Formats: sequence, C-alpha cells, structure tokens
Amino acid sequence: MKQTLIVALQMGFVIALAGCQEDVPDADLIGTLWTLQSIEVPGEPDILPGATKVYNIQFFGDYRLKGRDDCNGYSGIYALSGESEIKLGRIVTTLRGCGPSRIGGHYYQALRVVDAHDIIGNTLKLQYDIGSALKYQNLE
Repeated sequence: MKQTLIVALQMGFVIALAGCQEDVPDADLIGTLWTLQSIEVPGEPDILPGATKVYNIQFFGDYRLKGRDDCNGYSGIYALSGESEIKLGRIVTTLRGCGPSRIGGHYYQALRVVDAHDIIGNTLKLQYDIGSALKYQNLE
C-alpha cells in the first residue's frame, strides 16, 4: 500500500512538472536579427532559402531596416500602425552578381507588399496578400 501511494505521488509530481513548461516570451520586432525560414503561399509548397543561403531582416527604432539576400545587402524604411500593421518602403539593394536565385524574386516581391506582422516566441511572420507570409526565426 505504501509503495502504491509513493508511486502515485511520484506520477502526480511528474505530471505537475510537465504542465509547468515555460512559454518563450515574444521576441522584439526592433533590434532582433530575423533569419528567413520559408516563404509561405496558400496552396503551394513552402519556398525554402536552402541550407547555404541566408536571407535576413532587422528593424531599427528610427524606422530603418536592413538585411541580406544571400550575397546582396538591402536597406529601406518601414512604418508601423495599429497593433500589427506594417508597411515596408524604399527598399534598395546592392547589385552583386550572385548567380541564379530560386527565391530572390519571390522575396523582394513579397517585401514590397507586406502589410502586417505577427510575432509568437522567436518566430516573425511578415504577412502579405491573403494568407501568404515571409516566416523568420530569431536564431540568436
């Protein structure tokens, strides 16, 4: 009987600990280096940058942004309104010849029409069109 009670108490303790997992706090939009994981378009397979390609974006408090598209850098401005609305504008990029890019065109086309953002934990989604998103992770 004592052994059954001890086992029951141990099981209860394990279950209680499992329910106490900490939530990851949401990362900040500003100052975080966001690395692209995928371009999501409803009804199509996710477009992935590839293991050796790095696309990223970083937002600054003075409404500037900068990033990389594998071998080129880019910069621009952004505006926030409401809780989740964001517009990116005046994006300029260097023009190094990088060879063919599977996602470069999709990436810049999406950046031009981003209209909302959502951050959950270490994931940022820059949303555009209906249901499409650039999905980033904070890898730091």
